[in-house]
Amino acid sequence: MSFEHVLTGHPILKRLSPVEAEHVISISREMSFVRNQMIQREGQASTGIYLIIDGYVKLLRRCAPRQDLLMGVAGPDDLFGLCCQPMVPCPAVCTAQARIRSKVVHLSLNRWQELLNTHPRTAHLFLEALMESRRRCADLSTQLAFHPPEARLCSILLHLCRWAREEAGGYLAVPPILSQWELATASATSRVVVTRSLKRLADEGVIARDGRRILVKDLETLRRRAGHGQGG
Repeated sequence: MSFEHVLTGHPILKRLSPVEAEHVISISREMSFVRNQMIQREGQASTGIYLIIDGYVKLLRRCAPRQDLLMGVAGPDDLFGLCCQPMVPCPAVCTAQARIRSKVVHLSLNRWQELLNTHPRTAHLFLEALMESRRRCADLSTQLAFHPPEARLCSILLHLCRWAREEAGGYLAVPPILSQWELATASATSRVVVTRSLKRLADEGVIARDGRRILVKDLETLRRRAGHGQGG
């Protein structure tokens, strides 16, 4: 997938005019990262804005020695890097790590400041996209902070459903971005608890298991179990 394709298909950035899109493309650069490669580290100087073209990125914050808190999982069309402080250069508030081989577009801090000063409409649309990515992270982190373990697990599965592929029977195949160990870490519980919760959800017909794959059979119930309410 190309940068041009992402821009024209993005729910917010597609509103860029052809001239605006061409300018953004001309001042950005594509970058590739291998599995588990660090893109940015918490506390280090932010280098700009990243827009994911392909792959997935984990966003983490250190909450205790050798313990990371999952802030979000970003995928195609998501932005990160300056989503928490888009107007003022600050140290990165989270670590970004490529979950699989990923391709991104990088808009450097200097170029971002140039957009703010000389192309305010273009910058405004990027601000909208950044804030939408920030909202999703905030929603997930709130669910993970204030709900019991099984609800936290359901919240993560619901978050990953953004990139799910529909299969026969209308089931949603959750992309295997996080291992069971990572699901346990993100849910602040043990792998044993995650395994039991997944089995219970399967027994109740909310999900199905196909090897390592998780298939969501009942999305509305998954939403309720995550604490989102009916249709939330």
